[in-house]
Amino acid sequence: MTPGSICSSCTSRMATARELHLAVTNQRTDAYGGSLENRMRFPLEVFDAAGAWPDHKPMSVRISAVDWAPGGMQPADSVEVARR
Repeated sequence: MTPGSICSSCTSRMATARELHLAVTNQRTDAYGGSLENRMRFPLEVFDAAGAWPDHKPMSVRISAVDWAPGGMQPADSVEVARR
């Protein structure tokens, strides 16, 4: 997956990006799964691919702050996602 191919389908992929950061739904075993760092990889690549985004416009992604499930997102994880 290249940044160019990511950017060309940013809109349709943002739901996927939102799901990939969740440990409960992301069961991947490649570079996009496992640790929080890996799970954040795809959304961060999408943001990087949209590099010409105007500074005066916000770019964001909706996250689940807490999954309320064993092994799911915890408040500290959400803080780390927001910092990125």
